[in-house]
Amino acid sequence: MRSVLNNPDILRVRRCRPLLGTFVEIEAEGLLEDRLHEAIERAFGAVAQTHRLMSFHDSESDLSRLNASAGETVEVDPWTYEVLEAAGEFHHLSGGAFDPTVGGGGWDGVELLEGHCVRLKRAGLRLDLGGIAKGFAVDRAVEALRESGAEAGIINAGGDLRVFGECAWPVAIRDPRAPMGDPVETVFLRDAALATSGPYFGERSLPSAHSVTVRAPCALWADALTKIVLALKEEAFPLLRRRDAACFMVTAWNNERIQSEAWQ
Repeated sequence: MRSVLNNPDILRVRRCRPLLGTFVEIEAEGLLEDRLHEAIERAFGAVAQTHRLMSFHDSESDLSRLNASAGETVEVDPWTYEVLEAAGEFHHLSGGAFDPTVGGGGWDGVELLEGHCVRLKRAGLRLDLGGIAKGFAVDRAVEALRESGAEAGIINAGGDLRVFGECAWPVAIRDPRAPMGDPVETVFLRDAALATSGPYFGERSLPSAHSVTVRAPCALWADALTKIVLALKEEAFPLLRRRDAACFMVTAWNNERIQSEAWQ
């Protein structure tokens, strides 16, 4: 696809790859074609690295090694440590509504130590970073594209997305009961991130369905904040404002008309 940029020798390139348990789409522009493909490959590499480090199911990931550590101190990659620090911060700011722990014990059983070391202090306590790692991966992909010289782009990892550059990218917000149907809202995003949480493609027997879409400066924040707004509803709005974020909530009742609340 030709770019909106004036230089006819510069292309916009889009590629897709299965990663993070979903499809990751990367589209970028601002370089000659060979360099643009190299930049996109670097961005996919950043996403793949996040998956290798923080997968809950890969026995060799940092997260799996930590979950199997039985109280021992484990040194993890700086990226993993950064996400754990962010998870702890959002846990604190949300009054515990954001909780990446499973198996009992809660976040106070997680000890972040110097030298990128971590210890789970309680037997049976495990971590699942699925509520925040995808957003982090998107941010790292944006960083890779920018470092490679790309001037604009969008990374979409199964609904967690971020755009950068001068272009305003249209993004559709879907009905949680009919995700393949017409969008409830379309927003134009520039130099920002968007994430959505809700029962998309999930259980259809529920009488109602709710979804929350959060716009924030980075994808990690947007990813975490969707879970917090789902849990706290309006009580989360002060936290959104502190993070320069906003949300759009959708409620569907059986086959009745969608009711949506504007950005807060």
